[in-house]
This record gives sequence, C-alpha cells and structure tokens, in this order.
Amino acid sequence: MALALALRLPGLFWGLPGPTHLFSYHPDEFHSLRGALSFAQGDLNPHFLNYGCLYLYAVAGTCAAAHPSLMAAVAQTPAALPRALRTWTADARLVSLVAGLATVAAVALAAQALGGHGLWAALALALMPLHSLHCRYATVDVTLALFVALAVWATARGQARPALYVWAGVFAGLAASTKYTGAVVLAAPLVALAVDGGLPAGRRAGLAAACAGAALLAFAVTSPYVLLAWQEAGRDVLFEMRHMRVGESPAREAEPWGPWFHLKWLTLGTGGLALAGLIGMAMAAAAGDRERRWLPVAVLAAILVVMISATGVRYARYELPLLPLAALGVGWLGALGRRGATAVLTALMALAAVHCVTICVQLTRPDSRDLALRELVQRSEADQSVGMPWQPWFQGPPVDYCNGGEALRRNPLWAGFSRELRQLVVTGYDAGALGDGGPDWFSLGEVEDRDFRRAGQATPFWQALEAHYEVVAEWHQGSLAGLAPRALNPPQDWLYPVMPLKLMRQRSGLSG
Repeated sequence: MALALALRLPGLFWGLPGPTHLFSYHPDEFHSLRGALSFAQGDLNPHFLNYGCLYLYAVAGTCAAAHPSLMAAVAQTPAALPRALRTWTADARLVSLVAGLATVAAVALAAQALGGHGLWAALALALMPLHSLHCRYATVDVTLALFVALAVWATARGQARPALYVWAGVFAGLAASTKYTGAVVLAAPLVALAVDGGLPAGRRAGLAAACAGAALLAFAVTSPYVLLAWQEAGRDVLFEMRHMRVGESPAREAEPWGPWFHLKWLTLGTGGLALAGLIGMAMAAAAGDRERRWLPVAVLAAILVVMISATGVRYARYELPLLPLAALGVGWLGALGRRGATAVLTALMALAAVHCVTICVQLTRPDSRDLALRELVQRSEADQSVGMPWQPWFQGPPVDYCNGGEALRRNPLWAGFSRELRQLVVTGYDAGALGDGGPDWFSLGEVEDRDFRRAGQATPFWQALEAHYEVVAEWHQGSLAGLAPRALNPPQDWLYPVMPLKLMRQRSGLSG
C-alpha cells in the first residue's frame, strides 16, 4: 500500500485549472464534476447520465465535505466557478487515488481467497503503470476496477460463506453504477453459483436470484436518476452506445483491429505484468481445482476482453477492469513457488517499477502546453493570430482561457469566461485556411496530427502546413508509454499529461 501510494502521489495534480486555463488538461475530467455542479444548485440529478451516478456522487460528496463554503459560493455567483473547477478537480483525483489504493488491498484479499499469494498480487497491481497513471485522473475507470476486485473477493469467499454471493451482487451493482458496462461483473458470482457443488440446486437458484436482486438494488440506490430521469438517461445511454459502436475517426482507421490494440497496450502499459497475470489466471482455471474457484474469474476476464476488443473506440482506460484480474493471476503464479516463475515475475516488476518512476518524473515537470503558451506570448505580437485545427482544449496551449473544446465553448455559461490572448483561428483540416491570409502562428498537438497522418487523411492540409510554416519550438516531454517508443503510437490517454506539441510560424515573406 505504501509503495502504491508512493508511485501515485507525485504529479497527482498535473494540468489542473489555473490562471491560464479554465479546465484541466484532461478532456473528460469536467464531466466528473457534473454532480458537484448540480449539488451546488440544489439538484441531485447530475444531468450527465452517460455513466452511472456513483462516481459523480462520490466526487460531489467529497467536494461538499471538504469545501462547503466553495459549494455555497458557486451557488451564489458564477465568479466562483474557476476556483471551484480547480479545487474540485483535485478532489475528484483524490477519490480516484483512494479507490486505486483500496483496489490494491482488495486484490490482496481476493488472491488469498482464491488460494494465491496476496502479496504478489498486490505488488503486481501497485506496480502496473497503467493503473498508476489512471489513479491521477478524475475519471470513473479506477473506481470501476475497485468494484471488480471486491466482487471477485466476495465471489471467492462465497463458497465458505454463501451470504457473500449476495455481496458480490452488491459490488456488481456498484460497478454498473460507476460505469454501465460494469454490469458484466455479475457474471462472476453467477458462474460461481452455477458450479458450486457444495450447495443444493434450490439454494443456488435462490442465491443467484438474491445476487441479481442485490445488484439491481445497489444500482438503483446509487444511480437513482437513471430511473427517475429515464428519458434523459436514455438519450445519454444511446449516445454512448452509438459512440462505442462507431468509434472515433480517424483513430479507428489508424488502429483498425481492437484485439491487437488492447493486447499491445495491456502488455506495454503494464511492463508485461498484465499479460503474465492473464496467462497465470488461465492456467489456474485450466488446472481445475476441486472448488473451481478460478473459473468465474476466467469467465469474467474473457467477457471483458471480448467487450473492449469489440468497441470502435481506442483507449487504454478500457483495460482498467482487467488489471485486478491480471494481478490475481500473478498471485497464483507467485504461489507456485517455482524459481523460474519467481524470476520472471521479479524481472517484470522491476521493469514496471522503472516505468512507474518515469511517470512520476514526467508528471512533475513543466507542462508542454504551459511552455508553448509562454513561448507564443513572448515571441508573437499582440495583434498577430494563431491557428489550431481544433478549438482550444486538452491538445494544445490555452490560447483562450476557456479551453473546454467545442462543446463547452459554445455553452453560454462557459463562453462567458472566454479571454483570447491572441486572435484565434480554428482552421479544421482545410488547406485553404493556410498560406497567404492564414494565421501568423500555428499550434499542432500530437492528437491533432498523428492519427490523421496514419490513416492517410487530410493530406492536402499537411502539405500546405509544411509548405507555409516552419517549426520554431517543439516539446516532446518524453512518453509515458515508457517501454514503447513513440513510433508505436501510444493511446491518447497515455498522452494527456505529456502532450507533444509544435509551435510554428509563417515562413519568411509570407507573413509580416
């Protein structure tokens, strides 16, 4: 637990809102504050039902308990919002951090309940760079992984204490309340009950019904507005379903095969520990101990792998619920006591530890977006313009204080905070917007560039940009992918805290 904390605290508050930008440099963290914003207005409906309400309520409760005066100030005047966004984003990240640490403990208990080695399992999760990094994000994924681990623990203990099968259902409901896809966690206790030969068939059927009922009740209590505001929830859920099915262009075209994408980043993003653990888990299930304790874990892992591989959206964060299961597999391998397995696991953990330390170092360095903004202000004239393919968001320097991307910038409340430091020109990928009459300066972030080039899209735009602009400053700031060179194109959610950037200006003779 101490090691996990030490590898998650440094850089916890990277890219928080500040004097130069209203929103954090993570594109999804604002949505985690919807509950707090609604609470401040006396409304328990977070009005963001793309996910369940549980994480939003946990964040809102933390914000209200830690900063009650700020909650009251937001209710009185929009002028308090910038301070609230900074403070509440930090609070939300602390919720993720606590959930991440709790998951390490839950994995240790679950590994012991499954007959594995608790310390090996806990060490594996504590050292997984992907988990370490996402504990610094105010998003739902780490909290979802916690309920996965708790549900597996309760399922594993259910054979000795059948009432814990019902608690496994509660944890499955809480997983779904964190993120709807967490409902698949219910498969673990239901499979365990199906193969539990120590209970009569009638007793197993009754427990399965109670388990499912407990899951539904836990979900309804912690995400009430999914039911109370069902029309609003239906709209948001349908949006997410379509989003997951269709994917995001051009990232889907650049990474067309989901299974390869997740295999690659489960391996590189965990220093090989997740892959080793999943292999160990499969071996444990295939070994077929008398109680078949590992079968529910293997079935749940298989469901999660198929589910995330079938989506059209390419993010490493979808792998988070698999990490506790992989850590359990490491615990099983560690319990074998074989020299070869111990040596391999030790080497992988050392490699992962180096990766985690690299993340800590990178996240404590000055942010590339802050450096780019400073360079732009110092080198450009006040009446000059700067171009970007996208509205100011997480991908580039906050040329406008309201850096919430297209959706938030067109919202009247947030648009009221707009304050451009230079005239902003959003070009999209229109080659005609460059050259003579185009912006004097141009900012290009990695996520605005890489996937379009890999997919062979917007070629005339890149040609025009290279013909009319020269790079005057560039920030790579290292790669949090650690073991993976940038040529392997780390997922966007590896790049959020260390966004590679280029600052360019019109070539001589083309612009004053």
